[in-house]
Amino acid sequence: MFKPSISSQVENLENYADKLQKNALVYVTRDGKNIGFIAFYANDEVSKTAYLALIGVHPSVQRRGVGKTLLRLCFDVALKQGMSFGKLEVQKHNDDVINFYKKMDLNFVVKLL
Repeated sequence: MFKPSISSQVENLENYADKLQKNALVYVTRDGKNIGFIAFYANDEVSKTAYLALIGVHPSVQRRGVGKTLLRLCFDVALKQGMSFGKLEVQKHNDDVINFYKKMDLNFVVKLL
């Protein structure tokens, strides 16, 4: 579950889903079911900056390395695509997520909302 919900963060959920489907790189981890996913863009040829759109890990497997694996995959793919930096946005009161990104020590700029 995303807090706040994704639908409260985007103007039109259907358009956002279409945008992700057409332009984002999406990876899903499976262990008999979907346990996590990441969606990101690695196509900004000018700024060489990847943008992490979404990452989610099922509550039953949180704190078991799934998020770390997905984020490292994102960063590795972005580097292979010629990106030098990454950006993401996170709610400023979401301390767990902020600490997660800080611990990863990747070259991502975290914008607090």
